Amino acid sequence: MTLELDSPAGIHWMSPESGLWVATRKGDYLGMIERLDGRYLASDAKGRGRGSFEGLAEAQVAVDGEDVAAHDRREILMLRATIALTGLTTLGLAYGIFQLAS
Repeated sequence: MTLELDSPAGIHWMSPESGLWVATRKGDYLGMIERLDGRYLASDAKGRGRGSFEGLAEAQVAVDGEDVAAHDRREILMLRATIALTGLTTLGLAYGIFQLAS
């Protein structure tokens, strides 16, 4: 049975077989989780162990947490840039209107 889930950050989780989950983002392999002896063992894209966890969600954060954090940081930077540019545009318009009224 294959189970597929997508996260808001664009991370795609697929379970090609029972006890195995694989994470990708835009086709790039991020890591995997194996269920062994009642624990979830997480490893990253380079095969390095990320830890042993009691729950699947915790193991998923260990695999994709850094990628999600980077995605969130990019979104925050874009939002800040948009706010700054909006503020500058507003100031420019106010100055132009003031100059026309004088």
